[in-house]
Amino acid sequence: MDTKYAYLIGSLFFLAIWLVLFIIRRKSRQEMLIISVVFLPAVPILEFLQIRDFWLPDYVWEKFFGIEDFIFAFAFAGIAAVVYDLISQNKTKPVEASEKISQKLWLPLLIFFGGVVFMVFAFFHLILAINTVYSLIIAFFMAGLYIILTRRDLLKNALVSGVLMSVIFFLFYMVFFLRLYPDIIARWWKLTELSGNLIFGLPAEEVAWAFAFGFMFGPLYEFIRNIKPNKL
Repeated sequence: MDTKYAYLIGSLFFLAIWLVLFIIRRKSRQEMLIISVVFLPAVPILEFLQIRDFWLPDYVWEKFFGIEDFIFAFAFAGIAAVVYDLISQNKTKPVEASEKISQKLWLPLLIFFGGVVFMVFAFFHLILAINTVYSLIIAFFMAGLYIILTRRDLLKNALVSGVLMSVIFFLFYMVFFLRLYPDIIARWWKLTELSGNLIFGLPAEEVAWAFAFGFMFGPLYEFIRNIKPNKL
């Protein structure tokens, strides 16, 4: 089957989930929008690097990165930001005043935090010459670890978000994507650059990346805005 539109279809699949969550989670709309947007500036650079040692998908209009990358990054980040809230019960509430970082500084802090995560990724990938996807996994995991070491109450949020995002990603491939495009892994992914470990035909790195992504992005908004997480 022609895979020219496969990445676009997959990205729109996650955007549809994002839209559903945006509609039903009225109190989380600001969180979804902010976290979705914050990841976008790094997308062209990351995709340009990933085509060398991770994958090379088909784009509808561009060769090295395209609208598909932005749609997927926007949607996946927003989903990760609120996926924990979907299964939690209590309303969020501000942390104690003594624990607060000035609310006036939250946006610059978020931008700074994103810049630090990107520099950690750049160190592992550009300086230590570690594969792009492994460098991203390390950077996301280290950022998430910093969050939970600073805010122990966000540990459950980080872990649950990581597990749920990896499960969602895995089910997307198993139930939907690989059924439409059964040979797409061999065509797009640079398997010789990866570990070679497959989970039902899917590179293990994809599942690990989704977990690390959720592990960081799940509690990120609560961390930056000093909000206590919901309880399961």
